[in-house]
Amino acid sequence: MKTRNTSREVYERIKSEGLLSRLRFEVYEVLFQHGPLTASETWYRHLPNRQRSSISARFSELEAMHVVVGTKERRCGYTNNNAIAWDVTANLPVPLAREKSLTKDQEIVILREEVERLNIQLLDCKCELALRLG
Repeated sequence: MKTRNTSREVYERIKSEGLLSRLRFEVYEVLFQHGPLTASETWYRHLPNRQRSSISARFSELEAMHVVVGTKERRCGYTNNNAIAWDVTANLPVPLAREKSLTKDQEIVILREEVERLNIQLLDCKCELALRLG
């Protein structure tokens, strides 16, 4: 079984610091709790009281912010069509170009955290490789 690339710590920080708008966070939270899901599954199962078009638009925004990723194409449980299954990443959101930019200090903090996360992943890969090679 493949492990999801999620982070409870990142999820909690996004939630507590309000790093995503309300509707973006609703979609992100559903994917965090239940993903990977197609856009239709997200809407039908978890956000049926929202307009479908307002939910669908959030996926490309969240992808541009690096907090969700299309994992694979598979048959959707609601439309029965092939569709992208979306899942969360372990990344903090990157602001969209048209939105308020971060200060240089905020950008540095985010980049340092990303470097630390990547270093941990690299170390994990090295350890796994060492175990495989004996």
